[in-house]
Amino acid sequence: MARDHSFRHGAAAGHRIAPEYGLWKEMVRGRKGAPVCRRWSAGEGRGYVAFLGDVGPRPSPAHRLVRRDPAKGYTPRNCHWALAPPRAGVPRHFVRYQGRLLSLKDAAATSGVGYGRLCKRLERGWPTAEALRP
Repeated sequence: MARDHSFRHGAAAGHRIAPEYGLWKEMVRGRKGAPVCRRWSAGEGRGYVAFLGDVGPRPSPAHRLVRRDPAKGYTPRNCHWALAPPRAGVPRHFVRYQGRLLSLKDAAATSGVGYGRLCKRLERGWPTAEALRP
């Protein structure tokens, strides 16, 4: 019976879980931090089937599910597959400071700005020159 439950939607056939299924599962469990439409949250495999029917399979491993408006939840009108868009909140590993390419750690030490503060400033979208200003 447990085996039938696992394979009801077809995303775990052949003992391999489809990448779309893993993403859908995280989304529905609230790990993505945004509300999910009722249609995609339906139980007994119906939610996953509806999700896959609305957005389709992931075109390639380089694609990820993106919300058009991050202030809104996961709905068919607000989601689509996008090819490697930049991730918000992830700082660069290297920055240009005084004409040199430095790691964030080195740039923080050279500029006198704390490493944590520099990362937070970059995450918030500060221009590099301003983020490195003490």
